[in-house]
Amino acid sequence: MTGQQAVHPQAARLQRFDPLLDRVQGLAETISGLFKAEVIHRRGPWRNFEAVEYATLEWVDWFNNRRLLEPIGNIPPAEAEANFYAALETEDMAA
Repeated sequence: MTGQQAVHPQAARLQRFDPLLDRVQGLAETISGLFKAEVIHRRGPWRNFEAVEYATLEWVDWFNNRRLLEPIGNIPPAEAEANFYAALETEDMAA
């Protein structure tokens, strides 16, 4: 079996999404770096795993529910998402 034949059958379909996957991976690496800079390095050294876990939960809550984003009107991402889905529902009702 050659190297080309050993490739998973789904690989050809996944290759079409390479540009998208690259962007998603880049975004994930950016968020990971932001988290490490803002929480892990700034607030360490850590006593135990539970302290890191709790700090992670606090940061994710802040990041999603309380962080204000200027590009979306100085509202938190969770509020913007709720507004988006509420607008979809009102459009469906109007149609």
